[in-house]
Amino acid sequence: REDGATSGLLNRSAEPRMVTPLWDHQREALDGWLPHGCRGSVDMAPATGKTFLGLAAVAHHFGALHPDDRDLADSRYQYDEDGRATVVVVAHRDLILDQWKREFDTHLNIPEKSATQPGEHTSEFEWGNIHFWTPGRLQNADLRDEDIDLVVLDETHHYLGSSGFGSLLDELGGDLLALSGSLDETNARTLERRDISRLYEFTLRDGQRAGVVPQCDWDIVFTPYESQTQLAETTAKCRDGMERYADGVTVPDSIDAERSELSFENLSEARSVVQSTVGRELKEYDSDFREFASAVKARQLTKYNISPSISTVTHLVLDQIDRHKCVVLLETK
Repeated sequence: REDGATSGLLNRSAEPRMVTPLWDHQREALDGWLPHGCRGSVDMAPATGKTFLGLAAVAHHFGALHPDDRDLADSRYQYDEDGRATVVVVAHRDLILDQWKREFDTHLNIPEKSATQPGEHTSEFEWGNIHFWTPGRLQNADLRDEDIDLVVLDETHHYLGSSGFGSLLDELGGDLLALSGSLDETNARTLERRDISRLYEFTLRDGQRAGVVPQCDWDIVFTPYESQTQLAETTAKCRDGMERYADGVTVPDSIDAERSELSFENLSEARSVVQSTVGRELKEYDSDFREFASAVKARQLTKYNISPSISTVTHLVLDQIDRHKCVVLLETK
C-alpha cells in the first residue's frame, strides 16, 4: 500500500541527485557561476562535459550534487520546497535534446518510473517541470510570462544570432547558464549586453593537458571508388553540359518559359531545372539537353551506389593494427 510516507519517499527519490563527481574543470566552472548570481556563459571545447555541467546546475538547485562536490553548494540558494520549479533546457536540435534526456535520467539518478519519456518535450516531477525545447519552441511558449527558475542554453552559438532570440534573452532575467564550445567574440558580446558574462573557458588544448581529450594524430588517406569508370563518364557529360549551357538554355517558342527559368550555376541547380516542368518539356525538343539531363540524374544515382576501394581500406588496417587502435571512417550514401 502506498501511504503518505511511501509517496513522499518516491517523490524524494525523483529529485535530481548527481551520482558522478565533477571533473576539476567542471568544478571550476560551476564554482565561477554560482557566486556570479547563477548567470553567465561557459565556453568549453567539445567532449569536455558541457552537458554534465548543465546537469550539475539542475542538481545544485533542485536536488543535490555528488557528495564529493557538496562543498560547492551555494548556501545563498534555497529552493522553495512549497513551490514547484520550472527549468528550461534549450538546444538547436531534437537529437541533442534526446541526448539531454538520457543524460538527465542516468546521471541524476532518476528512477525508471519517473524517467523522461521519448518524444515528450516536458517532464513533470514532484519538485517541478523541466522543458526540453528548441529555440523556436521557447519563442512560441507562453512560459515566458511565468517565473522560470533556471534556463540552460546548450550549444548557444547555433542560435544566438537567430532572429528574435537575442532579444528573448532580455526576458529571461533569472538564473541562466549558457554553454558553448564555439563562442566567438560576436556571440560573447551579444551575451554580455544581456548581462550574461563569459565566466569560464576550457579549450581543446586545456582538455588535452588535463587528459580529458585524447591527443592523437590523423593520417588522411584518399581511396578510389570501386568501379568508378561510370562515375567518371557521367561526370564528364555533366561537365560538358555545364559548359554548353553556361549562358542558359535556349527555349523554343513552343514552350512557355523565360530563358532565365533554365539557367543554373552548379549541378544542384541543374538538377532542379531538369526535373522541373519546363525542363521535362525541353527534353522532348532538344536531344543534347536530354542527354545532359540524363547525366545529371545518373551522376547522383551512381554516387549513391559506389563504395570506396576495399583493398585500400584492407591494406591501411593491416599496416596499422599491430601498432595502434584502428578506426576506419567511410563516407558512403
